[in-house]
Amino acid sequence: MTVGVYTVARDDFKNGAKSYLIVGIVTAFLGLTAFTFASESSIYEYPVRALWDVQKAVILVEPILVAALCYQAIVGDRTSGRIKFTMGLPNTRAEYFAGKVLARGGFVIAATVGSLVLGYVISAVAFTKPPNVLRFALFTGSTALFLVTFTSIFMAISASVDSQPAAMLASFGAYFVLVPFVLGVAPYMNLETLLGAIGDTTGTSVTQSTERLVKSLTPYPAYGGIVEPVFATVAERYEYIPQPSPSERQRLHAKTWFDLLSLVGWSLVSLLFGYLSFREKDLT
Repeated sequence: MTVGVYTVARDDFKNGAKSYLIVGIVTAFLGLTAFTFASESSIYEYPVRALWDVQKAVILVEPILVAALCYQAIVGDRTSGRIKFTMGLPNTRAEYFAGKVLARGGFVIAATVGSLVLGYVISAVAFTKPPNVLRFALFTGSTALFLVTFTSIFMAISASVDSQPAAMLASFGAYFVLVPFVLGVAPYMNLETLLGAIGDTTGTSVTQSTERLVKSLTPYPAYGGIVEPVFATVAERYEYIPQPSPSERQRLHAKTWFDLLSLVGWSLVSLLFGYLSFREKDLT
């Protein structure tokens, strides 16, 4: 890490720690996880069942919190003129971009780890069965990777647009496509419908295995594949925790390395796109 990257990251982290918005987002992370564990402690014996519901919140809610944390990070500096001071220290564009990404990623990781440590403490106190530290550690690492992937996507958007409204709309659009659209929340506006339409148009049949492979190329299903071992030995206790069949585990999209590659690929491609776009921006 160069001095420039460290300086930008340090200053952005310090300024962020004083921001009511960022403090509120971190508090939301903590509150969401704490509420889930506290409210389910009287319902289930095992804390891992509450982790399953935390996973749902991670997929549906926390990317929105990450978007709020990131979408103004770079474009906000440009539109306000603050970037002129930062770049005049002097710092290169690469150092500035890397420093901002590290600072916002640091907030996301801190919020993720802090919220799950809090969840572990509540589990140890409130649940009948003690929490398993290895399960919590695997879940925390997987969740941090998933949310850092979205951090990369939203930071790339912030670096590539020219106004804060455009960054907000693009971030919401990215969230919708990568989560509700893939998840199938909206009837007829989902990936399954799109793949079916493509199959009808081309005269081919899209199998369930192909559909799952395509889904696994996006962040949320890849995250689900990585955290699946957390629930592997307790799924039989709870009907709402599905597990893949032995034959399904042999397919490419069920491999942990493939899911990891998918998340890392999204991060690297997003950051490369964001930096190349930012490199061409007029900062005057």
